[in-house]
Amino acid sequence: MNSSLTATTPVTSEPVDSTPDLLKIHSAAVVFDHWSSTTGRHHRTDDERNDDLMVRFFVLWVPFGGGDEVDIMMQFGIDRHQFSARLRELSLSPRICRYPDVIKKMLLEEYEPSARR
Repeated sequence: MNSSLTATTPVTSEPVDSTPDLLKIHSAAVVFDHWSSTTGRHHRTDDERNDDLMVRFFVLWVPFGGGDEVDIMMQFGIDRHQFSARLRELSLSPRICRYPDVIKKMLLEEYEPSARR
């Protein structure tokens, strides 16, 4: 028996980097909040405000597999499928140009298969 292997040596099939990068999540949320506070929020249309609320929710929850069905229903009055469909439609429309690059990239990577690497 090889004594160099001990019970404390973890054996896992998951890569070490499988947990969400909390700094990246925090950074994207900070970028979004800064952008939101500096882009004339008083002059946004209702549709733009709704987009912004959904995008912020998305930015916070996508690293964890998305928001909970109950949270989405409580905040937006729609189910998870409708929430995803609206964000996909946003990510494929010219409205996405309003957002900072890091946010656009997150949306496109999630909802536009050709944007994935």
